[in-house]
Amino acid sequence: GHGERGDIVSDYCMKYIRDTLCTHPKFESDLKTALIETFVRCDEKMAQDDVPVIHSGTTAVVAVLVGNKMTIASVGDSRAVLGRKDGTAKDLTVDQNPDHPLEMPRILKAGGFVKKGVDGLSSRVYLNKELTMVGLAMARSLGDRCVKHVGVIAEPAVVEYTVDDAEDAFIIMASDGIWEFVPSQYAVDLASDELKHSNDAT
Repeated sequence: GHGERGDIVSDYCMKYIRDTLCTHPKFESDLKTALIETFVRCDEKMAQDDVPVIHSGTTAVVAVLVGNKMTIASVGDSRAVLGRKDGTAKDLTVDQNPDHPLEMPRILKAGGFVKKGVDGLSSRVYLNKELTMVGLAMARSLGDRCVKHVGVIAEPAVVEYTVDDAEDAFIIMASDGIWEFVPSQYAVDLASDELKHSNDAT
């Protein structure tokens, strides 16, 4: 979570999505729709339940595996990364930064302003052209009602991936608290080493 009460928002979303996704009427027939509608409903429900979401929010990444088909929904810059048996990393999601070509046009059309990231700093969404009001570092999130009217949406991007048991080893899902400092490949290297040591110990 992020903002004044991001911990409350992230805890609410974690529990809401966990507890309601599998009861969605389309969970078995249309998982993509079930994920999108669950995320959006979670965002709406927080406002109804008086969760402090005006200046607080959270990113999220959720993966559902059915057989060998993995469906992944994400908002913000939480990321899912696949670790393969050959040691390589494969990003399964795309960080939804405000200056991303698929995100920025929506924000600008809605009247928001985007400051592009420079020198390792994240791009940000602002409410005014002076770039002083808010400064959210993502184009999609749960919560953050103060920037919803300028194109920051709760609808997740959803991707599907067919898991190959012969090639794929594990998945890492984490927030920008990891990815802001650790590249995907380095995280996979660390996890691979840890798994190797664990296996060697047994």
